Amino acid sequence: ADTQNIHSASIAVRAILRLYNAAYGRDHEKTQALLGRILVFSVSHNNQLVNLYGHYAVASSSNDKTDGTAEELQYFRYGIAMFSLTMYEGRDRYNAYNFIRNVYDNLAQRTGLSFTTSDLAVNDDDSQQDSEVTMSQDDSGFKTPGEPASVSLRHENRKIREQMDKLLLQLQKQREDSEQQRKESKEQLQRQGQESKGQMDKLLKQLEEQRKDSEQQRKESKEQLDRLLAMVTGSKRIES
Repeated sequence: ADTQNIHSASIAVRAILRLYNAAYGRDHEKTQALLGRILVFSVSHNNQLVNLYGHYAVASSSNDKTDGTAEELQYFRYGIAMFSLTMYEGRDRYNAYNFIRNVYDNLAQRTGLSFTTSDLAVNDDDSQQDSEVTMSQDDSGFKTPGEPASVSLRHENRKIREQMDKLLLQLQKQREDSEQQRKESKEQLQRQGQESKGQMDKLLKQLEEQRKDSEQQRKESKEQLDRLLAMVTGSKRIES
């Protein structure tokens, strides 16, 4: 990709210089001002890195040809920046995106690489029509860069881990609640058993007391009956 970018960018630089030569002449200050100046940008990237380059031309010093024509130029590439798409969870991926947007939105207008109607003596109607066509075009080509696959995978794994941790917490809570319910049920059964035992003991005690009372009543009744029998027997003896 780098080799192809160098070749394509050099062709673009040469085309810009030829255009200025044709529009203004090779000795014009605007044409000469382009020499040694970055005119084209290129981007080389893979799944991990993005490299930004600037491409420019200088007059060739060989054979004493220094008039700056497109055929007598040397082309160079200048490294501007390198960004990582994966380090720090891809937080630098927007740098390249913002750089390219600024090239399109700001740099071209400030550097004068776009020709005006007065510069080229173009018909105003044609220029207006071209302007309307240009303004009617949207910038849907500028799509906000998404997360790198490795970063997305890490985020997805983290979400899965968070969901698993949440599920484990829920299971732990359910287990603790179940254990608490089992403990409370056991304690309740023990209380009920103790209460039943207490009631049984109380009932047995009541029955024992009733038995003793009944025995006492029976004994008293027997004694009373014996006394009555004794009285009756005594009366019969007196009469005889």
